[in-house]
Amino acid sequence: LVQPMYYSHPQRQEAYDVKNQFWFGDQMIVAPITSKRSAATGMGMVKAWIPEGIWTDFFTGTVYDGLQGRMLDLYRDAYSIPVLCKAGAIVPMRAHTPHDNRLCGAEALEILVFPGADNSFTLYEDAGDGSATTAFTFKAGTKAVLTAVTAGEEGVIPENRHYTLRFRGMEKPVSVSAKDWNYDPDAKVLTVQVSEKDFRVEIELADASIAAPEKAAAVYDILHKAQISYEVKTKVYEAICGGKDTSRILGDLYQMELDAGLMGAMVEQLICNE
Repeated sequence: LVQPMYYSHPQRQEAYDVKNQFWFGDQMIVAPITSKRSAATGMGMVKAWIPEGIWTDFFTGTVYDGLQGRMLDLYRDAYSIPVLCKAGAIVPMRAHTPHDNRLCGAEALEILVFPGADNSFTLYEDAGDGSATTAFTFKAGTKAVLTAVTAGEEGVIPENRHYTLRFRGMEKPVSVSAKDWNYDPDAKVLTVQVSEKDFRVEIELADASIAAPEKAAAVYDILHKAQISYEVKTKVYEAICGGKDTSRILGDLYQMELDAGLMGAMVEQLICNE
């Protein structure tokens, strides 16, 4: 379940340099932060290696382009940790039910899907006296489709199982085959409710590319929590959101002689998917 980065990339020196970073399964990469947090931002930093491809942070929705493999400084406060999901990742989770610690047989599941590539995932459940599987398949594109097909012993999967499907990184769809759905334009998350064990959800999109949350919102959140003067906060926000290209914005920020932690956090937001 947990493997070092060099298991998948034995020929890349960077995979050996990130000693605390690891694969969690084959869908997610975790980069724990163990450095002291910045007094100015309240954020710690980890130097992470992001393999080739597109990755989306599980918690923040920030999108990272790994290009051909790149090192990036990732900044988080004490309430988050970098957990990057590859394009196409399908992550099943138990929906929170108070006072219920069962490991299988849940009536409600939450399935997170990170668009951008075709993928499949098989969920295995074992009740002790029988087992069952649910095979999820995601087809990316302007006609995106997620299906679930169950098999195995009867009674392992509850007949009244309910799914909450969350597609992270989608623009608002043109149409969704399911009746019960809603869209969060700020987080770029489509949520679909499904009440069948076996289902097929079709999503028509105008643009199949991954949609990242607006950088301005992330920058505002970092500056809002920063222990710096209001004047500096205003200058930084206006520099980043003023419509200039990235190279000019970076030049403006360097001239401000910002705290190293704050500067690093701003750079992460500016170049993460460029």
